[in-house]
Amino acid sequence: MENELKVALAQVAPIWLDKKATLEKAKLILTEASQNGAELVVFGEAF
Repeated sequence: MENELKVALAQVAPIWLDKKATLEKAKLILTEASQNGAELVVFGEAF
């Protein structure tokens, strides 16, 4: 279908009190989702 959008939901926890490590984790998750065809990745509000 022409108007489809592949969305991924990342239900993962941040690395508490470590912003740099949390951003690296997010980068890995985004890379993996992209490699699996995701065009939009959504993180939960706690992330």
